[in-house]
Amino acid sequence: MCQHGPDSLGKPEGYLKRPIEGWLKRYERSIVEGNDTVQEIIPWLLANIPSHSEHSIVHNDFKLNNMMFAKDNPEKAVGVFDWELCTVGDPLSDFAGTLAYWTERGDAETGLISLAEKEGFYSRRDAAEAYAKKTGRNIDNIHYYVCFAFFKIAVTLQQIYYRWHKGEISDARFSRLGIGISNLLNQAVRAKNKEII
Repeated sequence: MCQHGPDSLGKPEGYLKRPIEGWLKRYERSIVEGNDTVQEIIPWLLANIPSHSEHSIVHNDFKLNNMMFAKDNPEKAVGVFDWELCTVGDPLSDFAGTLAYWTERGDAETGLISLAEKEGFYSRRDAAEAYAKKTGRNIDNIHYYVCFAFFKIAVTLQQIYYRWHKGEISDARFSRLGIGISNLLNQAVRAKNKEII
């Protein structure tokens, strides 16, 4: 629990620019297999950073498997776990992360486990519309945030794949991560092109 107030958690000015540059460096340091898709994503992310004035506490890993729901009402969240990455920043980045983990039927293999593809869950588009209605936030630029969220997940998997490729870790399951990384980067391009939301 933060004892000094939310202002001590981070600097909201430049919130998106700093992590974008940081994730690009992580990508460059962990390349195993070249991917031309990245050349479409990176310049676009850098050239189109939204100017956003709203700031809130941002979880930075906000997804269904970091949440607890009421036993008698699965629509009601009663807890959110794993706050070690939290900061103050743009709330749309948190929601976009949720949408990037929000797998839909027909999505290509990414290596991610998601419940959202099961019957009864919103589509990503329906979830975005419900979020906008509930929060009153403008989500016209949500495709930017979702593109970046897919890119971040791809880089996270790529860092694991890089370590596996170098023999630093030996789990055979990681041998297939290249497929998931490629498909996540393709999802990032689809988000950029407003095909996801």
